Amino acid sequence: MASFIVFRGSRRLSLRVDDMTVEKIPMIIQELLSCCEEGKGEMKEGLEVMLGVPKRANDAMHVAMLEDN
Repeated sequence: MASFIVFRGSRRLSLRVDDMTVEKIPMIIQELLSCCEEGKGEMKEGLEVMLGVPKRANDAMHVAMLEDN
């Protein structure tokens, strides 16, 4: 199982691939944004996309349920 470790000062963030759920990825990106200097624009774009994923998935599920009826 793959894992990643991010250091920020004295803090350590350990992540396993299994921990990277759709709900947790935005929190991980926010944490990375707070400690990184480079690539913030790309990470902010990624955060915006990931914040919309659960809503779009929920909408797609409801559309599929309506089409089945």
